[in-house]
Amino acid sequence: CMRAKMTLRPHRRRMNKKTRDDEAKKKKPKFGDNVTADHLVSKSDQSIAYNGSKYAAVIYDPGVQYLGHTAMVDHSAANCFQALKHFAGKTQVKNFWSGNCPALASAAKEIKWPHDTSTPHVSQTNGQVERMIRLVEEGARAILEESGVGYDLWPLAADHFCHARNINVIDGDSPWTRRHGQGRRLRGED
Repeated sequence: CMRAKMTLRPHRRRMNKKTRDDEAKKKKPKFGDNVTADHLVSKSDQSIAYNGSKYAAVIYDPGVQYLGHTAMVDHSAANCFQALKHFAGKTQVKNFWSGNCPALASAAKEIKWPHDTSTPHVSQTNGQVERMIRLVEEGARAILEESGVGYDLWPLAADHFCHARNINVIDGDSPWTRRHGQGRRLRGED
């Protein structure tokens, strides 16, 4: 007769609701605390967009789960600078992660964001943004397929997907609301 190993029930610290709420406020991330970015590259000539874009910067803030996308003709430092500024707006980013792309590093330096890089040629070290790139690609592809428009409109489909994801209300909150501090909230939550 085999018996399973006995496990102890984990001890959970008891606290009143006010203490729990205070701890949640302390740990609540703000937009710009951590931002990560990388490039999406269209590999074939058939994937060139209506405006000549072949690249895109996908930028993600995992703390508030806000996702941004900017299509670019090339991945120059100037284009990366514009994409990062567009994503952050007036917010000063406290920590910025990216792949070892010189254009992103140069843009972060110009904006004066603290910049750290992932391990070269190892996509797992920048896994959050790699997953977001895949999500944006799949979302844009689904939008284009369902709409029946040409694939050269992928930048518009990707922008639409990112915005729709950002305003999606889950459990009474959305990435848009967490970023801007305003927007639609459900169930009277503050």
